[in-house]
Amino acid sequence: IYTSTDAGATWTERKSSGSRKWSSVASSSDGNKLVATATGGNIYTSSDAGATWTEHAADGVHNWTSATISDDGSKISATAGGGGYIFSSSDAGATWVAQASAGVPNWSAITGSTDGTKLAAVSYGGNIYTTTRAYEQGKHVNPSNPNPRNPGSSSSSSNSSASSSNNKAQAANNGGQLADTGASIVAVTLVAVLAVGTGAGAWLIRKKM
Repeated sequence: IYTSTDAGATWTERKSSGSRKWSSVASSSDGNKLVATATGGNIYTSSDAGATWTEHAADGVHNWTSATISDDGSKISATAGGGGYIFSSSDAGATWVAQASAGVPNWSAITGSTDGTKLAAVSYGGNIYTTTRAYEQGKHVNPSNPNPRNPGSSSSSSNSSASSSNNKAQAANNGGQLADTGASIVAVTLVAVLAVGTGAGAWLIRKKM
């Protein structure tokens, strides 16, 4: 891994990270906290601008493809390609949670907001997925056959409702509970709930219908 403090004019080789099949690296706003992923390896973090590194076996060895880190370095998310989950940490990599609700569509890249709570991920040959925050609503979703207009029922059901306010899309299930995407609808004609797992965040698949 190489780091630069002068916009790329000069570079410092960080040998303490070891020589691996690095796939991505991300930095906090001050450049001191870093996260890097390795294909066929683990997730690595640094709190001293890359001088030293800590290895994290979030879920064992994976083909990690991408990672994102919040401005303060506390929140980290990484994608495991080839049938793995998205993994997130809210304590700078000390512990990790699998975002099972997003599924395993062969993840290729992930990015996040400055505070690390809003994420967007893409899959090879697939779609774009977004989430705004983690909260429990798994019981309100039919993960095997989700209805974009009614997350709590199958696609054949017609008892559903949807609304938009302040550029934020909302969808209600049969019980009437709203699932707020918190995202602006710009070039997407329909927002469909792919699956939502208990305590793992609300992940939305964004595609044109």
